[in-house]
Amino acid sequence: DHFQYDTGDISKITEEANNLNCKIITTEKDYQRLGNLNTNEIKFIESEIRISDEEKFLELILWIMKYIKYFFQFLLIIICFAIFKILGAKISSNLGGKIFEKIRPLFRSKKVINSNIKNALPNIETNLLNKITKLMWNNYGRVFAEYMFVKDFRSGRLSKEIQIEGKEIIDEIVRTNKQVVFISGHLSNFELMAMYLEKNNIKLAAIYRPLNNIFLNKIMERIRKKYICKYQIKKGIGGLKNLIKLKKKNFSTALMIDQRVSEGI
Repeated sequence: DHFQYDTGDISKITEEANNLNCKIITTEKDYQRLGNLNTNEIKFIESEIRISDEEKFLELILWIMKYIKYFFQFLLIIICFAIFKILGAKISSNLGGKIFEKIRPLFRSKKVINSNIKNALPNIETNLLNKITKLMWNNYGRVFAEYMFVKDFRSGRLSKEIQIEGKEIIDEIVRTNKQVVFISGHLSNFELMAMYLEKNNIKLAAIYRPLNNIFLNKIMERIRKKYICKYQIKKGIGGLKNLIKLKKKNFSTALMIDQRVSEGI
């Protein structure tokens, strides 16, 4: 294929075919490429590609493209994490917030965000709507950057940055060994709530939704289990079964207010 044949090449092939009592067969494309070198001894096969199930073939192509996209997203995020680690927590948090502010128009969720805010605040002015949206993306950018420093938040130099109001309530839960359902929202660095509770000797299981990106999800699960909360419960029936087992061992539960956990109930 793609070889530039000359008269000598064709003669050798023809001679060997005659010695072996064989016929010379090539593809229609290469037959045309031979041009003036064609002889009556060379034949070609007409062929074409037919897709028996175009719908399944299209699904396969889309599946492959999706995972290629996930892989490149994974590489980009790993590079960002490496840069954040070099820059340090404070600079990275600020930078992450600014980056997410700039890239927010690229996300298709803009209409959903505006709609949700308007549902909560029907008479909101456009300027305030834009300000809330901007601050929301800034917060997500900060949380994204701070994943590289979760270890420091748990037991390192950043642990002093966490301020707790109502610590006496947590102390009472620990003292009485009471089961509790902790409910929070995506406020500030929302990952730190479960981390602080577990760090303060509360037996805790945190419900979470796995990321769509399978490459990135493995890393995030490892970070969460190692530094945030050991018992991570995936949303769904399988996770609910594990949650029930832990509840029987007197584990408390942590979840976000916007998590739907109705499966299996």
